[in-house]
Amino acid sequence: MSITGIKMALETALPASLVYVFTDARSKDYHLEEQVLNLIQEKQSSVVFVMTGDCGNRSHPGFRVYEKIAAASFGQIFHLEKSDVNAVLEYVRYSVAQRKVHIMYEVREAGGTVVRVVPVDSYLTELTLSLSGDKDDGDFLDISLIDPSGKTIDRSEYSSESGSIDLDNVKLLRIKNPKAGNWRVRTSSRLKHTIRVFGHGAIDFKYGFSSRLFDSIERTHPRPVSNQNTYLMVNMTGLYPPGICVEIALVDYYGKELYTGTATLNKNNPYLYHVGPFVPPKGLFFVRVKGEDDKGYEFQRIAPTAVSVVEAGGPRAYMAERTTAFRSEPVNLTCSVESRVPYTLYWYKGTERIAGPLFYT
Repeated sequence: MSITGIKMALETALPASLVYVFTDARSKDYHLEEQVLNLIQEKQSSVVFVMTGDCGNRSHPGFRVYEKIAAASFGQIFHLEKSDVNAVLEYVRYSVAQRKVHIMYEVREAGGTVVRVVPVDSYLTELTLSLSGDKDDGDFLDISLIDPSGKTIDRSEYSSESGSIDLDNVKLLRIKNPKAGNWRVRTSSRLKHTIRVFGHGAIDFKYGFSSRLFDSIERTHPRPVSNQNTYLMVNMTGLYPPGICVEIALVDYYGKELYTGTATLNKNNPYLYHVGPFVPPKGLFFVRVKGEDDKGYEFQRIAPTAVSVVEAGGPRAYMAERTTAFRSEPVNLTCSVESRVPYTLYWYKGTERIAGPLFYT
């Protein structure tokens, strides 16, 4: 009943929590997948699985649900021997004590050699790269780094850093005070694998969706409405002029861009940007931002969890059941309406229309 346990943990956990699941078997209650995915989006929390067994069938829905939960939450699945669990526990102790910014996330369904550019801005004080693969891929799984000057980084230089791991199918590198500029990360694998890149830094963002533009991120919604023209608004933190956000995109957990737009700065708020309007894609996706810091170095950030669209419900109207009035005296009747979509309002007295149509967006 592992998914039930995850659901209960997310329900009671604070927002932006880290949930670690230790198990040696696939789930039996995988029918709770959608409930857990909704909680992940609500709580913006990450779920990491540490597995010492999988019942030998990774195409079973009870295992695939682990993969989807991990992918939606910037999580990972570590396949380990029981003798290696202590090494991961050391990483867990380190990880829960740190506040992270998220840079890149990719699930790769097939093996091969892949090179990605990882921009490091001048405010990033630590860079962490986590590569996990299949337990049968230990002889092939590998990761290497080239710094902005073109120097290949020897992984052994960082193997003694707290939180670093070098196991057959788990590679985790932690680099303190990385040189600003564009790094290149090269990964090799024979089978399916996942890479996460995160770190510590000042530059980060919050985002929200809305059908029209506002001057404050607080008036937006965390998930877009299905099939509705939508603006995506991003509020940058830790980014100071002349630093600028250049691009806002939606990417799936395979790293594929689903939508990309040039960021437009809000006229009344120097930290608020937007793209759109656009119709949001189906399925799960991450929000990603790119830009330059005030020293001209590129930065990239990705949201800590994926989101999906919600189906729009009808408008809800609220009005007092009774309003006290006096003969021949004016009276105010008040009606409040909540809606994620545009709506039209009419006032009736009995069957007689006395006001409307009134259009709201």
